[in-house]
Amino acid sequence: MKKVIFAAIMIFSLIPGIFAASVVEATADVDRTSVKLGETVRYTLTLKRTGDLNTKPTVTLPSFDGFQVAGNYSNTSMTFINGQSSSVVQQIIDLVAVKSGLVVIGPAKIGVVNPQTKQIDTIETKQFTITVGQGGRHVAPSPTPDATRVPAAPTPAPDIRSIKTSLEFRWSDIMPFLILGLILAVILWFAAKAIFKKPGQTAAPAALEEDFRKEAMRRLRAAYDMKKSGEMKDYYYRSYEAVRYFLAKRYGTTMDELTTQEIAAKLREKGAKGEGYNMALSFMKDCDLVKFADYKPTDEEAEALYKTAGDIVNTL
Repeated sequence: MKKVIFAAIMIFSLIPGIFAASVVEATADVDRTSVKLGETVRYTLTLKRTGDLNTKPTVTLPSFDGFQVAGNYSNTSMTFINGQSSSVVQQIIDLVAVKSGLVVIGPAKIGVVNPQTKQIDTIETKQFTITVGQGGRHVAPSPTPDATRVPAAPTPAPDIRSIKTSLEFRWSDIMPFLILGLILAVILWFAAKAIFKKPGQTAAPAALEEDFRKEAMRRLRAAYDMKKSGEMKDYYYRSYEAVRYFLAKRYGTTMDELTTQEIAAKLREKGAKGEGYNMALSFMKDCDLVKFADYKPTDEEAEALYKTAGDIVNTL
C-alpha cells in the first residue's frame, strides 16, 4: 500500500509540468539578399517550442517561385531544465536562383492549436526580397524605369512571434493520469512482491540447475557408449562437448566454437578458479590430444576421463 501512495504522490508532482504554459517561436532568415543566376541562397526556418510539446505545429513553407530547391536539411535538439522542456527544430533549404530580377520569398506559416479555443492560431515569418542578377563577369543587372541600379535590399531582422497559452486546471483533465498512475503502482507492487519472495519460495532456479547437470550426465553416458564400441576419437569428442555444454550453462555464457584456450579465458572472466578450474582445463587438454594429435589412449586413460568428466559436472 505504501508503494501505491508513493506512486500517487509522484503523479501529482508531475502535474505542474503537464499543464505548463506553452510558447512557440518562429524565425526565418536568409544568408544573403543579392545573388546571380545559378548561385545559392540558404533559407533557414527555426521553430522553438517551450512547455507543452505534445502537440506538433504544422509548417507551411513558401512556394520559392524563382528558385530551385537544391537541398533540404533539418536539425532537432531537445532540452529539459528545471522541469521545463523545450525543443528547437531548424529546417535549412538551399535555393538556386533560376529567375532574374526581384524575387520574393513569401512568409512561412506556422499553425498551432490553441488549447483553450481548440482553434488553430497562425503565425507568419517575415518575407524576403532577393535581387537576382543575370550572372557573367561583365554583364550588369538590367536597369529599372526609376534607376539604373537596383540597391541591395537590407537584411531583415529575424521575425520572432510567440503564442503563449495557459491551460486551466480541471480535475476531469487529470483523472486519466491518476488512474494510469494507480495502475502502474499496482503493477510495481506485484513486481516487487515477485522479486523479493522468501528464499523458500524460489525452488525454480535449483530445479533448472539440476536439469542442466542431468543433461550433461546424459550426454556423457551417450559418449561412454562410443567407448564401448571402440570409437575412441568419437568418445573423446562427445565427452568434450558434454563438459563444454555444462560449463556454458554453469557460468551463464556461450562457448560454441571456442578453443580450449578461449574457454579457459572465459572461465577466468566468470570467476572460475581453484581445483575445479584446473580439473576442467586438464580434462579439455587431454581431449585435445586425442581429437587433434591422434594420440591413442589406453583403456585405463579412457575410463579415468569418464570419471573426471563426471566429477566436473557433479562438483563444479
